[in-house]
Amino acid sequence: MIWRELADPPRPPIDHSRRVAPHAAVWGGPNVQDRHRARAEAEARMARDQRLWEAAGTEDSWAAWVQGEGEE
Repeated sequence: MIWRELADPPRPPIDHSRRVAPHAAVWGGPNVQDRHRARAEAEARMARDQRLWEAAGTEDSWAAWVQGEGEE
């Protein structure tokens, strides 16, 4: 990955589990399911965008992406 080649630190996913939730409001309330769904959708979009970002890093990875090897 481009980030490793540049010695950029990895970007770990944010853990929103009950173990590390900073406040009970993260896991409660009348709209908790909507918020969890929105968070999951945002994380999936960020993962797709990260793959696109990585693909744009080099000529070879971009060529593979354009040919459909990198797309879902």
